[in-house]
Amino acid sequence: MLQVGEAIREGDYSVASALLNKAFAVLDKNVKRGIIHKNTAARKKSQLHLKVKALEPGAAAAAPAAAATE
Repeated sequence: MLQVGEAIREGDYSVASALLNKAFAVLDKNVKRGIIHKNTAARKKSQLHLKVKALEPGAAAAAPAAAATE
């Protein structure tokens, strides 16, 4: 998950999206082993996904529109 965070800070969508699948697998494996609670893993996966999704090309145009509706 640290590598995904580094890719997000650098703003590299292609690297972050590739590492996202690996981070999801690590979280799921930790849930399976009983290391973290399933809801905690789901929350972390959701937060990571939203951050990576914000880097997606074309997402910058959609973000202000979504903020205006809130």
